Amino acid sequence: MTNNFRIVVDKLSRYSSRYWGLRLVQGLLLLITVLILLITVVFSIEYLFYTAPYLKISLIIAVVLTAIAIFIKRIFKPALYYSGLVHFSTLQSARLVTEHFPELKDHLINIVELGESGESNLLVSKSIDQKLTNLTVFGFKQYFNIRLVIKYLLALFFSLCVTSLCYFSFPGFFMQAGFRLMH
Repeated sequence: MTNNFRIVVDKLSRYSSRYWGLRLVQGLLLLITVLILLITVVFSIEYLFYTAPYLKISLIIAVVLTAIAIFIKRIFKPALYYSGLVHFSTLQSARLVTEHFPELKDHLINIVELGESGESNLLVSKSIDQKLTNLTVFGFKQYFNIRLVIKYLLALFFSLCVTSLCYFSFPGFFMQAGFRLMH
């Protein structure tokens, strides 16, 4: 394996780590946003309609199941990859990079496949080095920035505004609805 190939593998590893970290942050923001909105909706339904016990239970179960589904898909899975408990291969990382940097096309995937082929002859090493010189430099900083999290932050801000509006417009909103949901 050439030194240049090791550099590419290290970059792919860092990219994968940052990618799953970003997915984890997005998942946390999404979970918090959805929980705030769903709890506000459930409290609103109870506050306005004095629901029957079976409907109260159904609403609470729906909120819990939604939270569990979001947690598993958007937090648990990225956390496993981010922590390294589940291995994300170099080839999978290369595919992720080519999805986000279409100008790389299949060059990066070809380099990884050649490097992982297990052959260590001079021809493979020269081929990898030649492909790396033709490969444009890809920087992570142009991909990982605040714009990838901004829509989740805006949704969180919106949900907090709606919840605050309900709280200040109807002073006993959360206390009365919460008390009735519990009993």
